[in-house]
Amino acid sequence: EDHFDKYKLIIQEIFNKLKNNKNIKDKIKNKIYNFFIGPNNLEIIELIKKENNINEIIVLGDERLYHQVEGNKIFIPNNGYLKNLI
Repeated sequence: EDHFDKYKLIIQEIFNKLKNNKNIKDKIKNKIYNFFIGPNNLEIIELIKKENNINEIIVLGDERLYHQVEGNKIFIPNNGYLKNLI
């Protein structure tokens, strides 16, 4: 099994969820975003936010983590194909 193809599918699925989410559809229309895809670890997320001056977080699938992250945030439920891979 080619792990690159597996992760490519995961990343494509994430961007499809972002692109089709009504909460952020208008926000991404004419803007450039930098995405960090990382572990479900609050300490690491807060460190990345601080080091990179990130002021908005999108949490995919982990509602508990969504409520723990401080600042501007959007929650996208994780279901279907992605749920089985992450």
